[in-house]
Amino acid sequence: MLTMNTIKRFFAVIMLTVVLLTSSVSVFAEQPAFRHTLPVIMLTVDEDSLWNETNGMLTEGTNVDKNQLPFKNTVYRETMDLLRDGHIKMIMPDGTVMLDQDMKITVTGYFDLDYPQKSFELHALENEAFTGKLFDNRERDAFGSLLLSNSEQDNLDTHVRGMFFSNLLDQYGSTVLHQAFRPVAVYLNGTYWGMYALGETADAEWIAWYTQTDANGICVTSGSGKIDEDASGSDWKTIQKDQPTYKEIIRHIADNPPCDSEENLLYLETHIDVDSYLDWLAYETFVGNNNIGIERFYRVPGEKWKWMSWSNAYSLFNSEYDSVKFYAKDSGFGATKVDNTIFRSLMKIPKYKNLFMEKVGNIFRYCTIDRMNDILDPLVMSVSEEMMLHCVRWANEDNQSVDMMVPNEAYAYYEYWQRRILRMHNSIGKRRGLLWDMIQSYYELTEDEMTQWFGEAPATWQDLFQSIQ
Repeated sequence: MLTMNTIKRFFAVIMLTVVLLTSSVSVFAEQPAFRHTLPVIMLTVDEDSLWNETNGMLTEGTNVDKNQLPFKNTVYRETMDLLRDGHIKMIMPDGTVMLDQDMKITVTGYFDLDYPQKSFELHALENEAFTGKLFDNRERDAFGSLLLSNSEQDNLDTHVRGMFFSNLLDQYGSTVLHQAFRPVAVYLNGTYWGMYALGETADAEWIAWYTQTDANGICVTSGSGKIDEDASGSDWKTIQKDQPTYKEIIRHIADNPPCDSEENLLYLETHIDVDSYLDWLAYETFVGNNNIGIERFYRVPGEKWKWMSWSNAYSLFNSEYDSVKFYAKDSGFGATKVDNTIFRSLMKIPKYKNLFMEKVGNIFRYCTIDRMNDILDPLVMSVSEEMMLHCVRWANEDNQSVDMMVPNEAYAYYEYWQRRILRMHNSIGKRRGLLWDMIQSYYELTEDEMTQWFGEAPATWQDLFQSIQ
């Protein structure tokens, strides 16, 4: 049996190895310092581009204010639109070199941009692409840009949520667009930089590939209705100039309730892909995403607005989060109160209320506890060894300025990570039973109606706990 002292000695050996193997950057600039079970990405960027006092990509700056997130006056946030020259080399576990090319690089993120380990956005040079079958579960083999995600706000929690939910949506066969991810080990200028999730960038090019359309005319919008100019196509304003904006559509729906007339309903159906919207919201309802306010949706020229699954850092984070009630509030979605006019309008129309129940029910029936654990367990197993190195790399950094609960010793950090994985397992075990009660209570459904939509009532968390004693 492993004692705490044994674990401490084990991590002491790893920490000494990390120090020795990364003390000389030049020695390991071309090859990884460790033998990894994950693909390895070697990033090379001029040191001045990283740490320059006035515009360094990773520079905090002397005037940083860390009183609350997001930190104020950071150099890396103020200069994140600046693309720096760099090089990427991706080596698969069998030694195959998948990528080896020059590129452009910058940091990306919002709250998570202030975490010690930052996300990177990689851009292929003009008229070039990152080519190769980078994701086993996708046919796509050319990428204008890629994301090296620090797992957003899940960075100091399970570190695998984004990858888990991407795999879950894949296996479920969801038609909602969602990014492919895979775990990788990353080095920056020869220094081990921890575990990342390599993913597709959720931009117009990504949408264009999956919808088989031209990226130039695609418009990407956030939950507030603000256009994401960086993610949208280069010529969307000209190409979509005759189509109403999302905000204009919402105002029209609010002023002309679809439940009042067929004409009003036709307007909503003409501009909103109701099937896509309810597919997306049914999924968000099931996983209880309490950060739904940062949703993303898109419109291909001449078509309707459709939705994507964009961020899952807070999905299945709190099994008790009442997404059923909070998504339907008059004040808007969740704590951020993002406009939910479409959803509230659709729930007043019987055929769409029934369609929503059907879609939630389909996910509910598919996502059994065993099925979700069968996705999570192999993922966790595949990254467990890497997370030991990751915890050594980042434990002594300033994580506590972001989250006071995160230990600053490597062995304790790894143990903390294991507890967060266990907490996610607990959320998986409890969510179905809690959601059943939330839906039945809010919509005042009978047992027969619940069974019609959702199948047999799930065992309570207490019953599941008793069954394993």
